[in-house]
Parts: sequence; structure tokens; C-alpha cells
Amino acid sequence: MKKLLFWFLVVCPAITNAQDTTRNIGFYTTLSVGLAAGESNAEPVYQLSTGFLFQRFYAGAGIGIDRYKFRTYPLFADLRYDFDRRKSAFVYANIGYDLIGKQEKRFTFNQTADDYIGGFYFDAGMGYRFAIGHHNGIAFSAGYSGKDLVNEKRYLFAWQGGDCDEQVVRNRYKLTRVLMKLSWQFNSRR
Repeated sequence: MKKLLFWFLVVCPAITNAQDTTRNIGFYTTLSVGLAAGESNAEPVYQLSTGFLFQRFYAGAGIGIDRYKFRTYPLFADLRYDFDRRKSAFVYANIGYDLIGKQEKRFTFNQTADDYIGGFYFDAGMGYRFAIGHHNGIAFSAGYSGKDLVNEKRYLFAWQGGDCDEQVVRNRYKLTRVLMKLSWQFNSRR
């Protein structure tokens, strides 16, 4: 038992330290500006994400401003994979939830509410990064993006008997578009 404890406490850490001790973990931040274009006019998109890079894999979280058709604020998980060690070519996927910004409300006769409800958000694509020094880079990316939201309108109708009936009309929007982004990326290691 003492020999097993000796091996576990002394020899195993010595063997582990004899391996490559360079840790490929770094803090990574991306600031992006882009255009989203689809059936509606092209609109600007802004994103900020931050997280950790381990070798070629990146996982983080982000927030954005998306002005395509409706103003929304996506909160998302940001996942990336670099194809080579120089971190130039990459694929990415952002998956999350769209928070609704202030929308213009148009009330008609008998309408009592005009509410917007957020929904699923995604953004996936590929890009190329050009290194600037050891800790910075400029990246160009192209992808496909979508956001879901619901517009809920409520109406009250009065009948001759004095009863009021409420009618709810829900319009669901599934907006998909092409997304082009220019990003400034910086990290704590390269």
C-alpha cells in the first residue's frame, strides 16, 4: 500500500510535469461589426463575445445589437474551431436567445396591447483571421443567421349584452439572412 501511495504522490506528478508544460489556454475577446441582408434591407449588426481558447477550440458568451427588421439584443454562446495552429481559418456557431428592444407600437380601434416576445437566435459560418502582432487580429467572416420573435396583439370587442370578448392575434417572424462581419480579435496568448 505504501508503494502504491508513493507512486501516486511522487512518481505520477513527476511524469506529468515531464510532459509538455506549455498550456494553450487563453482569454479571448471578439468585437464584430457586420451587415445582415435577406428579404428586408441590409441592416447593421454589432457583437461582443468573450471566453476561453484551448488549443484550437474556443467557448465563450456574447451579446449583440441586431437591427435587422426588428431591434433585438441577442445573448448567445459563442463556439469556434481553428483549422490550423496559426489560428487563421475558422468555423463558428453562435446560439442563444433574442431579447426584444423597444419597438414602435401601432394601436388600432379596440386594440389593447401590442407586445413583442423574443425567441431563438443562431449565427453560423466561417472566416479567416489575419494576425496583427502576437495578441491581435482582424477577421472577415460570412455566415447564415436567423432570429425568431412573436408579435402579440390583443383586441376587446363589446357586444350589445355588455360582455367583452378578447381576441389575441399572434404573428410569428422567422427571419433568416446572410451575415457578413468584420471583427477585431485579441487574446492573452498566441
